[in-house]
Amino acid sequence: MIKKLFLLILLSQIMISCSTKKFSDKATKKIYPVERFGQLDRSVLDSVLQNGSNTSIDSNKPLVIIYYPGKDKCNSSGSSTRRSTKVWYNKMEKGINKIEPSNIVYVYKDSTDLFERHDGFKDWKQDPNKVIEKTFFKTHPPCGGYVLISDSGRYISHLAEFDKKFLWQRLEQLIN
Repeated sequence: MIKKLFLLILLSQIMISCSTKKFSDKATKKIYPVERFGQLDRSVLDSVLQNGSNTSIDSNKPLVIIYYPGKDKCNSSGSSTRRSTKVWYNKMEKGINKIEPSNIVYVYKDSTDLFERHDGFKDWKQDPNKVIEKTFFKTHPPCGGYVLISDSGRYISHLAEFDKKFLWQRLEQLIN
């Protein structure tokens, strides 16, 4: 019975197993939905981002937040180089703006190891008053995550490593 219930949950929603502590600590695993959907007051978030991170935001355009939570097992491994990471981000941004010209903001919680691969080509801002973490990432997202927010405040947050093509699909769904 429990096995059937668990399978039903997995089929109805994409889930991810996340550690409750940093990778260097022993941790228990919990299962979380990879994506969350909701509605918020976009003007409040825009104001916090503009004032807290000195970022200019056009409230008539979608807001794309790329989030780095700090070093973990996922984002500290792999074979990407600074150059390949730069190419990946530039392609992601080009695809986003092809779908809809957007505000793209790079936000981090903890900068440990962030600038090893990202230094010099993206303007990463520290999460002002932890507003992004508290609103969208109450659980540490392995590798990072993103939040897509329409001009009306509808949002999709993604808790984990992601493919840029999947982000583009979600953005199209959000704005249509």
